[in-house]
Amino acid sequence: MKLVAGPSGSDHFRFLFVELVENRPILFVYDSQSEKWESMEVKENVANLPCLSERESHYIYLSVINGRSESVLIVVNSHGTTSKPLILRPRFGSGGVDDGQLTVRFSWGNVIDRLHVYGDGHMIIMMSDGIDKMMLTGIELWGLSLDGRYWQYISKVPSKLMEQIKKPYGVMVGCLEERDGIVRAALMSNFEGLWHIIWLTYDIKTRHWIRVIVPDCKMKGSNMAGIAFSSGITLS
Repeated sequence: MKLVAGPSGSDHFRFLFVELVENRPILFVYDSQSEKWESMEVKENVANLPCLSERESHYIYLSVINGRSESVLIVVNSHGTTSKPLILRPRFGSGGVDDGQLTVRFSWGNVIDRLHVYGDGHMIIMMSDGIDKMMLTGIELWGLSLDGRYWQYISKVPSKLMEQIKKPYGVMVGCLEERDGIVRAALMSNFEGLWHIIWLTYDIKTRHWIRVIVPDCKMKGSNMAGIAFSSGITLS
């Protein structure tokens, strides 16, 4: 799902999400200005994929399927033109083994040990140890290739920073965004009723990771509906 703000100074927005209908991805869009819903079938035609610089500034991504050997993403024009949305099916470009399974820089191990978070044409993969009490052991950042056919490794969180952020958790959710060359990842975890937030940024140009310190609000409870970024509020 994606909420896209309207022009600066307006209170309009568009809300987008994708559903599989008879195994075909259908894009649903709500426009607050017209107060109408629109649905459209998505094209399988990566030949028309815009260049990377244009994708970063004019296109948004919706994640549909996150499989072990392939992802399915929808590329949508953020300005609401009549161009049809496109399907991307990125795979891991190198590191395949004989049985066709993936070999990311982590050992695949048990699938429950990995959490994938997607956003804006990027993905983070988190590796954990443990069963009832999980512990983060590594985080990697991946991005789409120029043609959109593959996931390409970008960077991993340095071990020194991992020592600062790893805490036990029972369940974790996250969100990811890229804007102006900065990738932001927020991870919200819950352990025995206590919530904890990890906020990381990665500068694509300088290749530098930063941890953003989030105030401990001492939140409690076991209900975790989700987490999202907002440019409408600031932390002080």
